[in-house]
Amino acid sequence: MKTIISLFIVGIFLLSFGCLASKQTTETQPTTTQTPKCTTKTIQEPYYDQECDTVPYTDTECSQVNLKYTKGEIICNHEGLIGDWIVSSCSIANLDDEAGSFNAYAGVDINGQKNGEEQTAYIYPLQSHTFEYRVKASGSTCYCYETSIPTKQVCKDVIKYQQVCNTVTKYREVQKEECT
Repeated sequence: MKTIISLFIVGIFLLSFGCLASKQTTETQPTTTQTPKCTTKTIQEPYYDQECDTVPYTDTECSQVNLKYTKGEIICNHEGLIGDWIVSSCSIANLDDEAGSFNAYAGVDINGQKNGEEQTAYIYPLQSHTFEYRVKASGSTCYCYETSIPTKQVCKDVIKYQQVCNTVTKYREVQKEECT
């Protein structure tokens, strides 16, 4: 009997403990949503831009110019034992600092007919050359003129301007919202 009573007490004990345990309810706490804390910050944001400048540079410009020279007066002489030869002549002096080939036409006008020839002479700086044409004739007019003057290349440095553009990084202020 003692065992039955003991078992009875234990059964009541367990039963009451079970009832108590089942009465316990899990209460859920109400959830509160917190609003995030946001702040606005000013930051420097990079961007790319083109910057152009007008910059000077030196360029060489060349041109062809005639050599400096002078032509002397036309001389018309009668030569020979009886003066039956006419000599037409003129001189060209090279006044430049470069030598060159000069062409001249020397001749005589005989009764309306032009008689003469083109001649070429290489004339050194500060030197001269006489172009002559001889013909057996009488009572004529003489002439002498340059047909081709040599040229030289003259170059000089000139300052010119050009547009030069570069890509550069720049920064601008931007408002950013940051939330925690």
